[in-house]
Amino acid sequence: MNTPKQTFFTIIMPVYNAAKFVEESINSLMIQNFSDWQLICVNDGSTDNSSEILEHISYNSNNITVLNIKQSGSAAAARNAALPHVNGKFVIELDADDKLGSNSLELLKDRIDESQSDIVLFNLKFWDYKLEIITKEIKGINGETSETISGELAFRYSLDWTIGGFGAVRNEIVQKYRYSEEGMNGDEYSTRLFFLNSKSVSFSEAVYLYRNNDESTTKKFSTNTYKVFETNLNLLKLTYENEKLVDLRVRLFEDYLNGLVDKYNVFQKQKNFFTKDDKDELLSYFRYHLGKTKEYSSGSSLKSYLKYLLMKMLLF
Repeated sequence: MNTPKQTFFTIIMPVYNAAKFVEESINSLMIQNFSDWQLICVNDGSTDNSSEILEHISYNSNNITVLNIKQSGSAAAARNAALPHVNGKFVIELDADDKLGSNSLELLKDRIDESQSDIVLFNLKFWDYKLEIITKEIKGINGETSETISGELAFRYSLDWTIGGFGAVRNEIVQKYRYSEEGMNGDEYSTRLFFLNSKSVSFSEAVYLYRNNDESTTKKFSTNTYKVFETNLNLLKLTYENEKLVDLRVRLFEDYLNGLVDKYNVFQKQKNFFTKDDKDELLSYFRYHLGKTKEYSSGSSLKSYLKYLLMKMLLF
């Protein structure tokens, strides 16, 4: 299908075995008042009928491009596969089981024009689709969407998710830094890296509905659910690469170590569910990251040092 030479938004949607929800997700775009958008659906080796659904929906739409790739193993890799095909000024991530609220693209576009920010965030609503209720909401800063803040401040607010992470990002930033393919939650690192390299970040009333989906790949029980420490490590590394973030080193080191301890405790409770090879793989993973905590332990508290010693006794 032909796509416009230039659009305002490009929406990237990784699709892996999402037949149950993907049509509803795409329909939330089709009914928007704002039509200056391109959707790139990356069929990431789906084994259900996702491909057929995508081809059917896209057949009569010049807005939609379908890319079929071999299973990449991560949503980030699928998003990166879409980047050469992006023709929008701003890029939006939309998961295949999520959707946008009515008129969200127009609200987002108006806020971008008003603020001239590099990133404008959605009003993020966590949606229990079975009960049809909103269970949580992250809107602006404490509910206020009129503010515009620096990218550095957005980075700091994002460390405990005082602000949301879904929004429209200027294409040049996405193309330069791309989506992190490391670990299970590399998207959290990418979002923060985009913040840090933006001049300003604004907020909007546009709604992103995040579906609480127990069938999601990120919620399935596997060795991959433990592999979240690359993000912690990469955030910690940023404090050594950026002088403005020096004051965050101890905090992010402790987040890194505490996460490692907590995940190891969970592993001990669940290890009987794993094969011997899986257990060996995870123990090797824990040892690697424990070694990294030692490498970045400068200025850490006595409590953190004792936790490190305890983990070392258990792992070696």
